[in-house]
Amino acid sequence: MEREESVVREAASEGAPSRKDTASTKETPPRGKKSEGAPSRKDTAPAEGTPSGNRPQKGRDKRKGPVDRSGLMMRNTAREVAVHLAYELSFTDRTVEALLAERLTAEAFASLAEEDPLYAVAPDDLQIRYITRLVGGVSGHSAELDGYIEKYAVGWKFSRIPLMASAIMRVAMYELLYMPEIPNAAAVNSAVEIAKKYETPETVRFINGILGTFVRRELA
Repeated sequence: MEREESVVREAASEGAPSRKDTASTKETPPRGKKSEGAPSRKDTAPAEGTPSGNRPQKGRDKRKGPVDRSGLMMRNTAREVAVHLAYELSFTDRTVEALLAERLTAEAFASLAEEDPLYAVAPDDLQIRYITRLVGGVSGHSAELDGYIEKYAVGWKFSRIPLMASAIMRVAMYELLYMPEIPNAAAVNSAVEIAKKYETPETVRFINGILGTFVRRELA
């Protein structure tokens, strides 16, 4: 079941972000680094107050179903699929176009459905466009997005941030910067909910804090 407007958890740094004012959204902000298979849940817990390790283990807990009663993929599910693909872009040599063409097919989803219920229903044309826009945008704006993450990850170099955590933040920041139809709170809340499935509580707070500070300082 979709949770677009879930409450943002306690931030790691300066509090929670506000809802988007579309009049102030940057369509094309100034500036503009590019940092197999679907990723899975978190690895072993990190030292207190630090992000967790780069590669999550295989295997996933049972979750709420990824589809609504009509059998259509929910937006939060599509966003999580986009995070998986953004994560894979961190270490694959394939182009974003080749990756999307391979992954966004009914056959690819069917092959992954037994292992991961996220893939129980293949995306329709609308969801394919949404996922393609997110993943393509993350790829095309990787230097800009990574720069923002490093800017607000106080005391941390980008290379030390887990790949899954950085993928989650890239997708959320791309929505915040370039998709004004998505409210700020929805983008951040969804990122936090996705992070809870793959990362430790410390890393979830780390992500929430970076996104909250980003919204307040870059989008206010």
